[in-house]
Amino acid sequence: MVFRLDSVDSVEEILEAFFKFSSVIGDLTAEEYDLFRGWAKIVLPKSFPEKSKKEIINALEETRPGEVRKLFSNVANVERAVKKSLEDAEKEGMDKGMKILLKIC
Repeated sequence: MVFRLDSVDSVEEILEAFFKFSSVIGDLTAEEYDLFRGWAKIVLPKSFPEKSKKEIINALEETRPGEVRKLFSNVANVERAVKKSLEDAEKEGMDKGMKILLKIC
């Protein structure tokens, strides 16, 4: 699990990794889960937008040992928010590009 989570590049991959290792995560003691949570905060990819990292960390913080379904739900919510944010940014970029093109033509 360690090598899988430290090589993810997207929220989807984090969710997939959490799902893949759900039985392991779900069986962690409170102390082990705290260690996992601390480690996960450190290894989140540097390429993630800061907002996404903060939301994933919040999802980890809100989840207790044995609450794997809640963790999936929280991370899935982050995934949806990130996708919407990217779609909105893309739309905004397209709108600005069209306005520039219209001014030129």
